Amino acid sequence: MDPTPFSTKSRRNFRNVGNIWNDFSTIHQPTSKVVIERNFPLLTNTRRWFSHPYFRKKIEPTVDQLGNLTRPKFQSKKIVYGSCPWVFPNKCYDSRPIMALHEEINDFYNYMSPTPQEHAARKAVIRNIEAVIIELWPSARVQVIGSFRTGLYLPSSDINLLVIGNWSRFPLNTLKHVMAKKGVCIEKFISVFESTRGPVLKLRDKLFDFEIQISFNESNGPQVSELIKEYKAKYPILGKLALVLKQFLYQRGLHEVLFGGLSYYGLIMMIVSFLQLHPRPNDAMSSNANLGVMLIEFFELYGRRFNYSVTALKTKKGGSYSPKNELAVHTSSVEHSSMLCIEDPLNSFIDLGHGFFRALHARQAFALAFATLNMVMNGFCDDDDSRPQGSILGTIIRVSPAVIRQRQEVSNNFLVITSAIKGLDVNSASV
Repeated sequence: MDPTPFSTKSRRNFRNVGNIWNDFSTIHQPTSKVVIERNFPLLTNTRRWFSHPYFRKKIEPTVDQLGNLTRPKFQSKKIVYGSCPWVFPNKCYDSRPIMALHEEINDFYNYMSPTPQEHAARKAVIRNIEAVIIELWPSARVQVIGSFRTGLYLPSSDINLLVIGNWSRFPLNTLKHVMAKKGVCIEKFISVFESTRGPVLKLRDKLFDFEIQISFNESNGPQVSELIKEYKAKYPILGKLALVLKQFLYQRGLHEVLFGGLSYYGLIMMIVSFLQLHPRPNDAMSSNANLGVMLIEFFELYGRRFNYSVTALKTKKGGSYSPKNELAVHTSSVEHSSMLCIEDPLNSFIDLGHGFFRALHARQAFALAFATLNMVMNGFCDDDDSRPQGSILGTIIRVSPAVIRQRQEVSNNFLVITSAIKGLDVNSASV
């Protein structure tokens, strides 16, 4: 039996598997073929995959003897998830699919990156909330953490704020009532959640409909943001891959940590680990790397090759794979069990995948995306139903009409935004 944390093919793809094979020969028993067939029945055979009724080409309806339209029994159900607004009319991509995917990812990144108006809107919201908190507790400090601080946020991303102060008990209900009374947020959308790192106040902004998460006295929030900025500087393609994958998880409901999704920090560490241990390190650290190739290889690694049962990710000291039972977080807690284990590089006793109990859903989504893009690369999905607006990237991600509408509203209200943030120091420590 193969003792490696990956399948046989991955030994040819990843340079470091040879060491893993030697070091971990006693810790892994591979998933059987029967289990793979049961979990991924459409991934084991390309012919079976392509012949599945859901992926059959659309058949035009016919007219019966009574003049009524009839449709075939196994016609595909076309589900509308959104559109591909990053593909502009009359845009001509490279005739080679892998190069076209690379160009599309660049266009997606440019389209989804925040505009000056959107950035100003979020600053206005942050200033309003910060003013309410300081008025309520003058000695408290408010800091921005998460994707807004690193610049890797989508139009649909939350604004994460950290409140630092001295309380015997976290004043969540007090802040909740004050926020509603001041009219900063919509009252019916204010809620309190218990997370692994403490209680979180989740609310929705009344002016621009942004979602905000407020946590209290989190020790390493700002340090996490600075660490991600360092990785961004080291790996130029990290930001582009991050935005694509964040949209990928968001579309499938796998982004919300409070409901079993993967955290922004955890996703970044997965990408960093992928780049650190990539068999072509020059590509991983180059700004000219083919983003289409990198995206497909990411889906292959975490959808088909990586063994979630026994292997953990570590990004310290250049990155490595480790057996789960050797990590500090597992040896210190017999009750700890997480499907995806990612060691926090800032604290070895924290597992970033601890609350990600929908990891198997993400694995299946990654595997499906890998198979879909592979089919496109081999010319199996050239019809309009499979490739909306002629988009290759659109076969796995879309942008919802609500997001497009919200961005348009922010752009239209730019004058209101600029007046709202008048006097805000854009270089302030809190932002």
